[in-house]
Amino acid sequence: MKWNWLRWGLIGVGIAFVVGVAALNIVGLSPLQRQTQPVINELVYVIPKGTITNIGLGAASSVLPNQVELTVGGQDTLVIKNEDLYPFDVGGVLLHPGQSYRQKFTRPGTYDLACSVHAADRIRVIVRAAGESQ
Repeated sequence: MKWNWLRWGLIGVGIAFVVGVAALNIVGLSPLQRQTQPVINELVYVIPKGTITNIGLGAASSVLPNQVELTVGGQDTLVIKNEDLYPFDVGGVLLHPGQSYRQKFTRPGTYDLACSVHAADRIRVIVRAAGESQ
């Protein structure tokens, strides 16, 4: 009987701890959460619905530039999302509807990737070293 107050006290402290941690996570104040959030280092392009049909009808595509520039250690990942109803080729990969192409670049240089969305069938990726001027 004399240890009941200790047991209930420990249960109360445990409940308060769990509720406190949950509250901090809900409002985004958790230090652990802030440390583990990924750094945005992607350059994202979306191929919208109707793009491949328009290209097939002879329209010029302007959804992707002919050339993109990235920086190692900064914005160093190229992402192309296919929201169209038809597949297309990018970087030698057939990208089906709903799929994404993701390529991280770790070395400076100029890269030509196959891309069936362009009239020239390629997209040029220029990757610069961190701190290198454009």
